[in-house]
Amino acid sequence: MKNNDQKYQSSYDEFMERYKANPVGAREVGESINDFTQFFVDYNFVLGQARIAFDKKYAEIIKSADGETGKPMSAAKAEVLVKASKEGEDFTEAESHVKNIDKILSALAYLQKGIAIEQGNVSRI
Repeated sequence: MKNNDQKYQSSYDEFMERYKANPVGAREVGESINDFTQFFVDYNFVLGQARIAFDKKYAEIIKSADGETGKPMSAAKAEVLVKASKEGEDFTEAESHVKNIDKILSALAYLQKGIAIEQGNVSRI
């Protein structure tokens, strides 16, 4: 997902530009929620794949001998090494993207609810 890492951010930026320029309705927000739900699914899959690679790398490292002492690798040292590896970096990045998208979805859902309440109040006047 490396080449699409900022696709959801671009979508969010575009939405915010439209939101600042003109009032948006609950339907438009709902469409954005649909888009971000798909981003969430896609990035969550990437996160799962990154977790598998991370766990395999951890297993590989923990099975090896400590290069400094020749003794079996400690779990703490193996964890530090795997977090510093490419697999650790990929996992952390994927996890960050999923968290970002989740926050955006929450914000959009809150906005949609606020718009719906506002429209309900206007219709009562």
